[in-house]
Amino acid sequence: MTRAGTALFTTEYNSIWYVLDAESLETGLINVVQFKPNGEINHSTQRRPFNLAQIMTFHIGNGWPLKELIQSGIGGRSHHNQPMMDLDLPILDILQTVKDRGEFQDTAWGDREMWAREIDGAAPGYLQLEGDGREEEFELERLAELE
Repeated sequence: MTRAGTALFTTEYNSIWYVLDAESLETGLINVVQFKPNGEINHSTQRRPFNLAQIMTFHIGNGWPLKELIQSGIGGRSHHNQPMMDLDLPILDILQTVKDRGEFQDTAWGDREMWAREIDGAAPGYLQLEGDGREEEFELERLAELE
């Protein structure tokens, strides 16, 4: 966490950083950045959280640099990563809206039941708190370690 309130996450290989800032919270897009040794941005793109798996797979598993991931459209092209999500909606409604607009890379991906199962597995209790209007009470320590 930076002094400005920006959360920075990196992979163990330290070449791609996942940066969440105030704009990320408004748009639903996570900044994916590769820095130069002097701290300047070398390459960057933005992806919706559910489109990051491809980025991670191709970078960590295949060793692709960020520039190549961007050029190849890994993690979705611009249509799949639009900043037009109403993040004030409940999370299942956000996902349903994205699906209804055909903005998932796999347009048939998931349904509310599957998403609820995945969320309950990764963030036990979150959906119940959200349903009660108390999602801000969810403690990050409750996030499950996924393998």
